[in-house]
Amino acid sequence: MNKIAYLLSSYQRPTAKGNMYWSSGSVRGILVNERMCGDVVAQKTYTLDVITHKAVKNVGQKRNVYKRDHHPAIVSRREYIQALMLLKSRRGSVYFNPDYMVRVIRTGLLTGFIPVNTAFGGYSPTHYMGALEAADARTPPISGMVVDVKNAKVARIQEFAHSMLASVNLNERQIKFNTDCIRFFEEDCFVELLFHPGEKILAVRRTTKDNPNAVLWNTKPIPAGNLCKNIYTFCSWDKKISYKVMADFFMRGDERVLMFDLGSAEFFMKDVIEKIVAGEGGEEAVTVLREISKLFQPEAWQDDFGRDVVTHATSCRRWLAQSLDEWQTDAPPDNVTGFDSYDVILTEKEMLYKTDSDLAETFGRFLETQNPEKSEVISNE
Repeated sequence: MNKIAYLLSSYQRPTAKGNMYWSSGSVRGILVNERMCGDVVAQKTYTLDVITHKAVKNVGQKRNVYKRDHHPAIVSRREYIQALMLLKSRRGSVYFNPDYMVRVIRTGLLTGFIPVNTAFGGYSPTHYMGALEAADARTPPISGMVVDVKNAKVARIQEFAHSMLASVNLNERQIKFNTDCIRFFEEDCFVELLFHPGEKILAVRRTTKDNPNAVLWNTKPIPAGNLCKNIYTFCSWDKKISYKVMADFFMRGDERVLMFDLGSAEFFMKDVIEKIVAGEGGEEAVTVLREISKLFQPEAWQDDFGRDVVTHATSCRRWLAQSLDEWQTDAPPDNVTGFDSYDVILTEKEMLYKTDSDLAETFGRFLETQNPEKSEVISNE
């Protein structure tokens, strides 16, 4: 944006107000304006006082209406949405992949998982769930029988010593794997992060440096603002709180995968402790307040120490892993019909100004063209 602004100023192209100096903010204002692709948002501002005619920005006080194809477009919808996605990405990151597109794995242990690019910021939870449903990636059938033993529970791993267990910490900006996780793969190798929006599982698999989504595997925090934002939305987490999730190891021959069930997360809360410091040279002792982070468990966990056997066996990937002859942990993701075109992607403004029923209707129409059997169910949901 700075470069574009510099060029426009050098060419002496006037702004809308007739100025010859362009700023990056002016360029951004044009790029995010929905009128570029032929759309319009009605009532962005409203008149506060009919006498003074003072207009104020509408940030929720009044109803907005988003209208597609209101007038002839200046740029295509694909170009407009690509620009929005680039603006939301960490373009300066070494892990940034400008060609990133939502794709879904359809085979093996990682069926239904979506590889993510930690620096790309254009997709929302609506996009990920829509892609998963459109892909219709069915989990392979699970063999064997689950014996329902009355009152039997599978104990949560969190009930045991935390200090010796592999885990990941997440906040709204970054992801950090502890040392025990790092030891699971080779030192300084490259890995790919994957996310299953339906089961709310974060996974890590080994990859090569040539993979555009590859990140270096070490103990340093991984900046992943958009991924963390989506995870927080899926899990209904508090943005002000950090969370900790225990790892589940999958090993068979040379195949290795880490999985983290985000539905079994603990959380950190700030606490203030008092410490009395003895005075020196006859001075009085003073009380020093120090802020520390304490790890807490969800309130629901206080009523039991785990899940019943049937629920655990039929919902976790461990049972699936034992049923599969081949895990195929290196299975590549496939394009999702329709999501290889930016035309089906709702912009952030559209999602902001559409009601829940509008969104359901939009994805219902999209899925009807891909999978008629599911479209009615998705629309109702």
